[in-house]
Amino acid sequence: MAGASSSTCVLLSTLDVKCWGDNSVGQLGQGHTNDLGDEPNELGDYLPPVNMGVSEIVMELYSFASSCVLLGSGSLKCFGSNGAGQLGYGDSNHRGDAANEMGDYLPYLNLGTGLTVTNLDAGFGFMVSVLDDNSLKTWGINLVGLYD
Repeated sequence: MAGASSSTCVLLSTLDVKCWGDNSVGQLGQGHTNDLGDEPNELGDYLPPVNMGVSEIVMELYSFASSCVLLGSGSLKCFGSNGAGQLGYGDSNHRGDAANEMGDYLPYLNLGTGLTVTNLDAGFGFMVSVLDDNSLKTWGINLVGLYD
């Protein structure tokens, strides 16, 4: 379970990720910006899982309105707020706030040829990954150059 700001995401035993709360930048990964959980019939069985386009989810991390999901293949997909590049796609476009941005439309992060993630952690607006060659890759908010 991961929570930050005013949204929460959980990785269920079914390997589905479900998120609820504030959705102002698509951090719930539903293809819209409507908050979920503040009206009747929005939680439990009514709450759809986040469509990652794959079912091999190992870990989900949430960092201040952004989520990254580690897949069984060692690859990553990220969605939500991206104003400071915290999704790792090399741009500042939010993902998950409009139609056709999740599932198969959501790209895998380019971590380098042949490299996979063995561990993942998050901070306030940034992500840190440990790769299979024991190197680190970080992306996101870097206010004072601490993560170079």
